[in-house]
Amino acid sequence: MRPTAAVPVLAFLAAGCNPFLENYRGERFAPVESARVVKEAPPEAEARPIGESAFRSSDLALDDRQVADAARAVGADLATWDATWDGKETTVEAQPIYQRGIADRGTFATYVAVPRTRDAWHFKARFFRSLSAPGQGTRASERSPAAPETPVPAPP
Repeated sequence: MRPTAAVPVLAFLAAGCNPFLENYRGERFAPVESARVVKEAPPEAEARPIGESAFRSSDLALDDRQVADAARAVGADLATWDATWDGKETTVEAQPIYQRGIADRGTFATYVAVPRTRDAWHFKARFFRSLSAPGQGTRASERSPAAPETPVPAPP
């Protein structure tokens, strides 16, 4: 495979590795160009919630970049997130123990089950779409003063 052909393949494979996006539940809109991660939820007059993502993981390498990527993908331009400690989790992993083989037979491995204990974290993100975003329109309570009102005929 040529190096230039490998770039799109790697990008495609890496796209499925965002747990905020994999666990997203809510409305989806066309992707946006930029999304901001903010500390607090925006006021209702500025943005509306469109979805959330919640999951448990022992991966603390997650950061604002993954949240912003997920927000852009679902059409949100604002997002908040936090992580809280959720205790310990124990998993069993197979650890290979390599042994030498006989001449011309290669080497072989035996696997041993090894318990691993890690800290677990509960991640939660909320995604918002600005009311000024394309396709949102204005809210009924925020009518434009320049818009003429259609008169309603009086009952006979």
